[in-house]
Amino acid sequence: MLLFSAFFLVGCDSFGNTYDDFIQNSASEIEQSSQLTQIRSDELVESEVEAGVDEFVDTRLVPEQSMVESALLSREDISFGEPIFSIQERFVQKQQTFEVSIDSFQMFAVEDYDATLENEFNFDNNDASIILMHATITNTSNETFYFPIEELRLSYPSATIHTYPSAALYPMESGNLADILLANSGEMAPQTAVEGFLVYGVGGEATKDIMDLESFYLTVVPPRQNLSQIVGLGSNPLGEELPLYLPTTGETAEQLLLNMTYIQDRITTEMWGTKEIVAAQQLDKTERIDEGISVTLKRIEVSEFEPDEEYEEAFQYFMYGQMIVSIEYEVTNESDYDVLPIDGSASLVINGDEIRDDYILINELYGKSLKPGQSYTVVKSFALDKMSYAENWQGNDYYISVTIPIDDTSADSRLEASDLIKEDEDPTLEADEASDFMETALTEFFFEFTWTPELTAFIDDEMNLISQEEWQKIQATNEESSEEETPDESIESSEEE
Repeated sequence: MLLFSAFFLVGCDSFGNTYDDFIQNSASEIEQSSQLTQIRSDELVESEVEAGVDEFVDTRLVPEQSMVESALLSREDISFGEPIFSIQERFVQKQQTFEVSIDSFQMFAVEDYDATLENEFNFDNNDASIILMHATITNTSNETFYFPIEELRLSYPSATIHTYPSAALYPMESGNLADILLANSGEMAPQTAVEGFLVYGVGGEATKDIMDLESFYLTVVPPRQNLSQIVGLGSNPLGEELPLYLPTTGETAEQLLLNMTYIQDRITTEMWGTKEIVAAQQLDKTERIDEGISVTLKRIEVSEFEPDEEYEEAFQYFMYGQMIVSIEYEVTNESDYDVLPIDGSASLVINGDEIRDDYILINELYGKSLKPGQSYTVVKSFALDKMSYAENWQGNDYYISVTIPIDDTSADSRLEASDLIKEDEDPTLEADEASDFMETALTEFFFEFTWTPELTAFIDDEMNLISQEEWQKIQATNEESSEEETPDESIESSEEE
């Protein structure tokens, strides 16, 4: 797909010639693309008609960001104040089959706007704002899907109203990502990307809230496999409904960019608090079984975690704090069965103590079936008591076990059992035999791994996180103290004799 740049400015003749030149230079190249059709402009400003611009405007043309920004700030129906925040960093959410990235965005204060735009700001004209962002949607799978761009809602944790992309606030005829995708019902071919701009009107109260929180998020809804599927389900075979957090301050931007390098467990994707990594490693260890299923332990990380106030209740039983262990593994199914990669459990054994994975800390919903020939990446997390970690587990090997259950609700997995049922003189007996077989044969598969963490930070006796250098000094001091006490003990022993 060819992506180009153009711009169109309502009521501003100074941009007409540039837009005219761009359209003429791009026309021949546009005709070579056949994936998207041209959309006839509903309205054309008089200045464009007089300038001889063709009455057809291809909405696929993606203008330069500076052009869109200039067109937006030049609107006569909106009075803008000072810029609030701007960033050129790329924030990405990666799921099993697709990616959503916000490549840059600007936030502008709005002092006033025309009454016809009240709905775009949720009827809140007190210190409202507009957010202009450049976004890219990528289909990383090998199948065509339909992305619901209209569901990419702007929100924040305490919001009572969600904000949708605004067509009325977008200032140009081309480059609106919503229009580009909706022109083909959101259809995206395998291994393709679509880019464009989105504009959100934010009311005054919401603007204040997201500035106080120093962030907001876009609700990313997974694509549909076909147009008959319901839009907006929290989970489907292509992905999950998850937030993509964006900053409104430089400090939060740094934290979010750091979070993107972590394993994407729930406390990271939903910004439950702050992680401090004490050990992390890319492992890529694979264990296979004869049935044709393999598990690759890709990454593991151990972190001290400090929850934000609104999430403290989830960790109320950890009086001295908590450590989080997250593992990321890929399940590949080359067996004759359908399996349930998320429904399976994971456990850690450290210094003889077993810790089970915490279902509250996962992003995915249970029940996803993995068919033969497919792979799926799973994230599991473990919440550890900080004192127990410091006293018993710090520095010890981790023994990790993963179970993958068979999806016994699928027809394929029941095939072997159904073969026992034959038409003979006693079909009831055969059915009973099949039932007994199902209870014993369709269970789960086990995989085991061992990991020795290389710690870069430690928890001391006061439950504080300290550097490796500080830890080594403490250990050296303890050794010296132990050596000084040894002669005294020998003298006492001799006197007793």
